[in-house]
Amino acid sequence: KELFQSDTQFTEASLNVGATYPPHSMLLFEPLGFSNIHTAYLLWYVLQTAALVAAIELLRRIFLGGSGVWGLGLAALLLFALRGTWVTINFGQTNFLVLLLILLYWRDHELPRAGVWLALGILVKLYVVFLLLYPLLRRQWLVVAWTVVSSLLLAFASLLVLGPTTFFSYFTLHPASHLPSWVYSERINQSLLAVILRNSNGGLGNRGPLAQPLFLALALLLACVTSWLVYRLRRRCEYGLALVLVLTLLLYPGTLVHYTLILLIPLLVIWEYREDFPGGIWGTVGLIAFVYGSIALQQGDSTFAAMLLVWMVLAGLAVFRTQNLQTIQPEGSDLLTAPH
Repeated sequence: KELFQSDTQFTEASLNVGATYPPHSMLLFEPLGFSNIHTAYLLWYVLQTAALVAAIELLRRIFLGGSGVWGLGLAALLLFALRGTWVTINFGQTNFLVLLLILLYWRDHELPRAGVWLALGILVKLYVVFLLLYPLLRRQWLVVAWTVVSSLLLAFASLLVLGPTTFFSYFTLHPASHLPSWVYSERINQSLLAVILRNSNGGLGNRGPLAQPLFLALALLLACVTSWLVYRLRRRCEYGLALVLVLTLLLYPGTLVHYTLILLIPLLVIWEYREDFPGGIWGTVGLIAFVYGSIALQQGDSTFAAMLLVWMVLAGLAVFRTQNLQTIQPEGSDLLTAPH
């Protein structure tokens, strides 16, 4: 009973706020309400386990193709070596499900149906909406359209299930605006905003955490650099998509330490094109080991530093690829025409 007293941090950050995710996210949890707590708990972990197994197989197919059972074992080893995987299991979080949906989007990112995977990803984790930056910059309008239409259909389904009062209360009561400021600066939060807030000497004054000037300036800088590189890349486009994914983890204000299992995707992109990286195979292995070690260190902002390092490496590789392409570009070639 003490947990639910009005002066506890749990009550302040959870019960007095409400669901901070949009209404259609409740479609993921509403079916569990028809079971008792023990059955619901079991069903939830069955779903997450199935998503984990499917994600491991997709990691093998996309990044370790042709490696057979050895690739499957390597994908599983890389995933379970991440601290975020074990935290996800302990907390019963949805990261395996969102990893699966992001991988499905990655596989189909040039096809219109990729928008369906994005919409489902947004249903599970709000930060997936940042990935829309990629199809927007690449002018993949059908992917954007499928994302919007699928999201609207999911929202309409949640309206029918939850009813208009609950549905519209999300927009009229603004649950996220009631979150206490300390939520954004918890040690488990490794976003750019959290790092700035933890290391800032001055208070926020009357501003909300999201209005922190340094955060806004750095977020704009990172977004502009990423956007320019994504737009300019014509080969190794996976670098651009990986950049957007890491940018998402950096800029989303609620990026927690266990979200970093998503970082395995950009790391495998770097491995896939290891001939571009200084030192080749061993240089790439060293980078991956350093990133894993920084995440496992759990000291200060080491997880944020690991994410920022991956972004910087991808940005450097993208710049190298762009400049190299311009150097070998024959005169009159249409290789650098805008993407369709």
